[in-house]
Amino acid sequence: MSMENAYSNYADNMTGDHRALLADIKAVQHSTSDKLRDQGTADKIMKLETVHANQKLSESWSLVSVTGGKSSQAGRTQGHTKEDGTKAWHCHFSQLLAEPPKIIVVDEEIIPVLDGIRRAG
Repeated sequence: MSMENAYSNYADNMTGDHRALLADIKAVQHSTSDKLRDQGTADKIMKLETVHANQKLSESWSLVSVTGGKSSQAGRTQGHTKEDGTKAWHCHFSQLLAEPPKIIVVDEEIIPVLDGIRRAG
C-alpha cells in the first residue's frame, strides 16, 4: 500500500489500526530513504578515495561538497565598490602585520600540524 492510500484510509477512518499502518509505511519509507542516502554517500567516498589515490586532484575537488549551499560571506570585505573592499583588506592586514607576534613561551616546541598524515606521492 502506498503512503497516499494509507493516509487517505487514516483520514477517512481515524482508528488505531490505520494510524499504525500509516506509521509503519512512513518508517519503511524513511528507512529506505536513509539507506539510499547512505549508499550514495558511500559511493561518493569510494570514488573520492579512488581519484585521490590516482592523484586526480581536480576531480577530487569536484567531488568534494562540504555544505552544498551558498558560499559563506565570512571572508568578504565590507564595501560598496571593489576599491572599498581593497582598502578594507589593506587596513586589516596592515594592522595584523604591524603587531609583534603574541608568543607566551619562547622555548615552547611547535608541533607540525601535518605530522602523521599520509601524503600521496
